[in-house]
Amino acid sequence: MIKEDYNEKTLDEILVEGSTELQRTLYKKAARLVCEQEIEIYASRRYRQNTKIQRYFNSTHLRNTLARVLVLNHYDNSFSTISQMAEKLGATRQIISQIMKDCLAEGWVFKQGQGYMSGNELVAAVEIYAKFRADLKATQEARDVYATIRTLQIVQENVK
Repeated sequence: MIKEDYNEKTLDEILVEGSTELQRTLYKKAARLVCEQEIEIYASRRYRQNTKIQRYFNSTHLRNTLARVLVLNHYDNSFSTISQMAEKLGATRQIISQIMKDCLAEGWVFKQGQGYMSGNELVAAVEIYAKFRADLKATQEARDVYATIRTLQIVQENVK
């Protein structure tokens, strides 16, 4: 199902015919956990402002997400152009270009040709955040709910 298929539909309309009450309950529990998790993440970004890199990348959702793109580039040993990042994130090339200028000046990214990837300081900051995120209570509970949903789907497919 592509993302447009989810617009304006209820959970019951999205779930396949024959879904059980258990499935609907699990998806609603997952939605609740997502809400709790996103609230906790939002609050943490507001309060995790101890370093210059945290203040910069936690200041906007775009900067925060762009950090992930740059770290993925680092892990993949690849570089993304301003146009590629702008298209991927639905942002203008102008704003991505300004962010890259800021990050180059701070030494948080490297440039090769027209492409960019994160430096070690940004990778370390995202890895510390990943540990924080993994430790969230809602994240741990969500893992259990998603594992249960997947198991239920496998069982149902094997019964068919």
